[in-house]
Amino acid sequence: MRDRTNGALKDAGAAVRRPRTFRVLALLFGALLALVCLETVARVLPVNEGSLALSVNDANPIFRYRPNREFVWSAGWNFSAVNEVKVNNFGFVNDQDYDPDGTGPLLAVIGDSFVEAFRVPFEHTCHGRLAARLNGTARVYSFGASGSPLSQYLAYAQYVRDTFRPAGLAIVIIDNDYDQSLAKYGSQRGKHQFVERGGGRLALERSDLEFRPRYRLVRGSALARYVAINLGMARERIYRLFTGEAPDARVPEADRATWVVDSKRAVDAFLDMLPAASGLDPERIMFIVDGIRPRVYGSDVPEWEKGVYREDVGYVDAMRRYFIENVVRRGYETIDLEPAFAAHYRLHRTQFDWLPLDEHWNALGHEVCSEAAAGSELLRDFRRRAGAAGREDI
Repeated sequence: MRDRTNGALKDAGAAVRRPRTFRVLALLFGALLALVCLETVARVLPVNEGSLALSVNDANPIFRYRPNREFVWSAGWNFSAVNEVKVNNFGFVNDQDYDPDGTGPLLAVIGDSFVEAFRVPFEHTCHGRLAARLNGTARVYSFGASGSPLSQYLAYAQYVRDTFRPAGLAIVIIDNDYDQSLAKYGSQRGKHQFVERGGGRLALERSDLEFRPRYRLVRGSALARYVAINLGMARERIYRLFTGEAPDARVPEADRATWVVDSKRAVDAFLDMLPAASGLDPERIMFIVDGIRPRVYGSDVPEWEKGVYREDVGYVDAMRRYFIENVVRRGYETIDLEPAFAAHYRLHRTQFDWLPLDEHWNALGHEVCSEAAAGSELLRDFRRRAGAAGREDI
């Protein structure tokens, strides 16, 4: 009798568990089906495909992207900006393939995301416009990557010197280039930065960047890229998944005086090392310094949009002035874009950036940059070298 009772109870328990198991399986299947549907939709939409940085190590000591690749770049949940981007044969964002043995003088344009210019078609970028102006009589190659500061510009200058032997450099300077050159204010993985050494000396050192094998699996999902890149969610977790490390947090500025002093030391170290790194005399190097665009726009820009820019305008203004004074004193040609932006804005009342999305130059900002650079002594010398002296159309 007891056996029958126990058997009946077991049968009853199994009967109760089966519906629960089916419900759990149904929920899992439904969730999987929903993910498959979302993945299918994401693959149809212009989801950001990612730039695919290469590992940085002894085998590849300079930060670049996977070469010979075209991909869709987009921003925002609603794809408010979409661009077709080409990474060339040397791993830089440029529609031209680079030839180390090419004929004609070479102007190398070095910078960060403003030169990388994911948002802007190549022909509308500053360097793309300069290449069109020189009309094939001289070459214009760009070397830019997001997050690159002054210290990384030294690494690019040396790389360009050894690989392409340029006749001149144009280096674009942005407001975060100064303190981000120092590893103490946040490590830039895969980049070169200044680190403290004995006697208060700043040394240039590379921070390597490696990706875990699962990186390829995760970045193969359009849905995962949409969440991580377009929505900007879970950045720290994605970074840790790809590299096995947590992003380095920026060191809080303990006091303003130390912050400014450190940034000025980075500028001095950069300028001390640049001649040897580039292999060029100062007259062959030009600096293009971004303006403080909220100051140009004045009251035309709402306060909440100004928040997209670096908050401490006083620091940016002080560092701009320090940088320009020192490069001029050392004999480098310098273009301050703020007067050019201000003159254009007074006439047309059109902004030069992507506010309220971000502060990078739009096509108009790049156009103003190219117009200012085209009038420089360095570009006039390039035209003379190319046998185009006196031709106003280039």
